[in-house]
Amino acid sequence: MGRDEYVSFQKARGMRETPRALLVRFRSGAEAWIPKSQIHDDSEVFDASEDLGTLIVSQWFADKEGLDDEEPRTVTPQTRREGTTPPPWAARRRP
Repeated sequence: MGRDEYVSFQKARGMRETPRALLVRFRSGAEAWIPKSQIHDDSEVFDASEDLGTLIVSQWFADKEGLDDEEPRTVTPQTRREGTTPPPWAARRRP
């Protein structure tokens, strides 16, 4: 499997974002932080506008995180939107 393969998730929604990651809510209700670097340019979901659309991410990242269109694994504890904390790598800025 090459690094240029992608997978799409229908009815996804960007909920929050940091400089390096986007919190996505999938149609199952599960949420996951997705590195912006893994979101394809043709993805309809790329920011925290909360618009419903198709999320396109790299296949290797989806496999690594166990994301599945029907029942995505929650990468961070699923809490209320205000209480969801991004993973440490999501907020780091490069010097």
